[in-house]
Amino acid sequence: MSDPNQPSEEPGKIHIDSDWKEQVRAEKEKLAQPSAPEELPTEPTSEPPPADNSGESAHGYEDPPLPPASLMTLVSMLATESLMALGQFRDPATGQPMQQRLNTARHLIDTLDVLQEKTKGNLQVEEAKMLEDTTHQLRMVYVELNKP
Repeated sequence: MSDPNQPSEEPGKIHIDSDWKEQVRAEKEKLAQPSAPEELPTEPTSEPPPADNSGESAHGYEDPPLPPASLMTLVSMLATESLMALGQFRDPATGQPMQQRLNTARHLIDTLDVLQEKTKGNLQVEEAKMLEDTTHQLRMVYVELNKP
């Protein structure tokens, strides 16, 4: 019988130290206890910070609640990204129109086309109308900007 604390002689076999679970438990307990900033671990952990519903993230920046996930939200997000790529928004830092990225805009509009095709017959009337109207309007802006 082999000693579990000795490395395996078999190639490709993973050796796990016998007290790794105890080390993980001790680290979790240490992290769970309130400590001064200088006592925090310097290496990143794989666990996300605890959820906070106050609207502010653990890093101090605003993290407002988001609307429920839905097809309408997805279409709005893709449309907004498309409009940004089409240069239809101003850069908040400079006030200048954002640089046009027509290849990106085309890709996002094509993505909306794929979504429309793949969901045909499975949408509520208002969802289908929003998707069709949004895609059409974005195509018109793209064509206008891409004129020779």
